[in-house]
Parts: sequence; C-alpha cells; structure tokens
Amino acid sequence: MRPMTNKHQNQTSYIGWSNTAPTVIRINRKFLFSKLAEKLQLTVQREAALHIRQNDYRGRIHVVVKKKSKLEMSTLPGFLSVRVLRGINLVSRDAKGSDPYVVLNLDGQKLKTGVMKKTVNPIWNEDLTLAVLDAAAPIKLEVFDKDTFSKDDEMGDAEFDIEALMQIIKMDLQDIRSGTVVRTVRPGKNSCLADESHIIWENGQVVQDLLLKLRNVETGVVHLQLKWVNIPGNTLTATFRL
Repeated sequence: MRPMTNKHQNQTSYIGWSNTAPTVIRINRKFLFSKLAEKLQLTVQREAALHIRQNDYRGRIHVVVKKKSKLEMSTLPGFLSVRVLRGINLVSRDAKGSDPYVVLNLDGQKLKTGVMKKTVNPIWNEDLTLAVLDAAAPIKLEVFDKDTFSKDDEMGDAEFDIEALMQIIKMDLQDIRSGTVVRTVRPGKNSCLADESHIIWENGQVVQDLLLKLRNVETGVVHLQLKWVNIPGNTLTATFRL
C-alpha cells in the first residue's frame, strides 16, 4: 500500500480524521509523541527509541518501544468516533438563515464538519474521530456560521465528556440483548445536556446519544452519537483509570 507523502503530512496540524477525506489521515506526530510521553510516563534509556508509524488508510497508530526501554503505563490512547448527526433550531445569523458547521476540540486536536448551506436545522450525519488520552478531559463543541468575506460568526458552544461511556465499555455486556439501555445520564446543573442521554448496547457496540444545548447563544441544540474505538492489543482495564 502506498505510504502517505510528505506533502500530505505538512498540510495537517491535528490528530483525527473525518469521512469527508477518507484517504487522508491527519496525524501530528510531534503532538502524539509528547502526549504519549506525558501520559504513559515513558522513560527511554540511551539505547532505546520510541517510533511512531502509521497505516495511512486504516488509521491505526502503532507504538513500538525497543527492548531496552523501560515503559511504565498508566494509560494508553484510544479513539472516540463522534457522529455529528444534526443541529436543531440553531440561531440565524443571516437574512436567509445560516451556513453552519461544527468544530470539535480535544487536547490540541481540532476537527470540523462540512458546511450546510442556508439552514438552521442542518443534517450533517458526519463522523469525526478524536484520539483520546484522558477519559476525564472535556471535549468542546463549537458551531460557526461560514462567511465568505468576513470572520465566521459564532453560533454557540457546549462541552461533554466520556467518563460514563468508558465505565460501561469496561463492563462485560456480551450476554445482554442488543438494544438494551445500559445506563441513563441525566442533565446536571452545569451540564450541557438538553435531555437524558442513553448509553445502549447495540449490535456488539456501546453507543451513546447526546443532545447538547448550546451556550452563549439564544437557541440551538446539536445531536451527537458516540462510539469508542479501541487500539488493537490494548486492554480497557489498562487504558483508563476512572
């Protein structure tokens, strides 16, 4: 399989990928190395080296440590697939509506959806994938109105985390019937949840639906669906401390 060219690598500045560009995996190697060193408490002896390489089209990240390295692990990275489904009653920034898009931010990563034209009820149905090194880290969601000749207008923001999702993923759910609601997360005082969030065991996967009420704006809700993608070879009991 043909490797990613330097041209592609130089044009990117964050980890993750979306289905709008399925043949390009956006990976910032310096960022990933620094995060791994910090989160995994990596001690590398003089003779050892840490190499990060990628499978360009499958999005798998491999960490290889030579034999003489000493590795003390408290966490390992995994991936969160965020399906941005739709926006509901978003604020109108122009006379004919808005041209909204969504941006996700996590630990220096920044991913965005495509732009929906002239609508306050956009349907994106788009997958964005984030590298996760801390299950407790908040994920920030922002909505913007795309402008051609001026700065994009803000249309609200929200935050969410995946601690509840990760607690369920660590459980043995193989004997549970598909479609079972395993846990319900209710909106809290400081939560951006617009309604109850159900974590469901569905077709061998744990899925969480979120309705997020946008802050700093008059109106607007964004509907998300979350799925966890574990790196092959990692165990969830070693991946997170909750």
